[in-house]
Amino acid sequence: MTARLAIITPSYAADHARCQLLCDSLDRMATGAFQHYILVADHDVALFTPLAGPNRRIIPDSALLPQWLKSMVRPFSGGKVVWGSILPPVWPMSGWHVQQLRKLLVARHIDDDVLVMADSDSLFVRPFGIDSFLHDGNVRLYVKEHGITAEPGLEKHRLWVRHAADVLGLPQPVLPANDYINNLVSWRRSHVLAMLDRIEARGGRDLTATLGRSRTFSEYQIYGAYVDGIAGRSGHFADGEPLSLTYWRGDALTEASLRSFVSSLSPQQIAICVQSFTGTSPELLRAYIGGRASVL
Repeated sequence: MTARLAIITPSYAADHARCQLLCDSLDRMATGAFQHYILVADHDVALFTPLAGPNRRIIPDSALLPQWLKSMVRPFSGGKVVWGSILPPVWPMSGWHVQQLRKLLVARHIDDDVLVMADSDSLFVRPFGIDSFLHDGNVRLYVKEHGITAEPGLEKHRLWVRHAADVLGLPQPVLPANDYINNLVSWRRSHVLAMLDRIEARGGRDLTATLGRSRTFSEYQIYGAYVDGIAGRSGHFADGEPLSLTYWRGDALTEASLRSFVSSLSPQQIAICVQSFTGTSPELLRAYIGGRASVL
């Protein structure tokens, strides 16, 4: 049976223009069959519905998240939304936390074999197919071996490592620890399902309530720790080179700086990711990449 490829994109209204650009690039660059799932809050469904099509579905929070998790506008925050609950008790969660939950829980609502996480601010710039993520039946596991150290600046990463071990019932890792966080990370759905079952069995409650007891968790770190610490890396092969070239922070890119950035793509990289909080214009990305992507 041929494995099926799913692209998973959590998004929201402020990233709609970037998400539309991602969809356009995906439709142009994907060389085989795929399904694209855009995961959004219920109040954003109408905005994203025009992006739906034969290979693309819009999935609302009401289909993924438990009904007891409620959203509200945080006071004095300029309209920022948080999610929380009293029963069961969970910490107030930001949109970033909820995006992680969406990516994990969607595995229970689709039947594709290989799940690839592509954020709204990603952009495919080279042709690709499932063979970018699947070799000889094994799914690509991004891992930077021993990438999380005791060095300053990695405080959150160390918390994510400890949390992943806690929820999975693994011994606390000794630094340096593996880093599984990047863009275009791929998962094997069957492993995700087994991982969710394990977390819920250990926590005695559903995934949202279990992870919601902490303010600091990383879905990528949890999955990587499961694959290496529980599954013995079965069904995977490790690769330490990112498939996406990412502009993490800095000033908004100009045409000249974008040209310079794209010129540094490695032969293996099939996408770029320009973080939305840099303020880089989606129109600039569309104008520059749209006319040049096929020859990069």
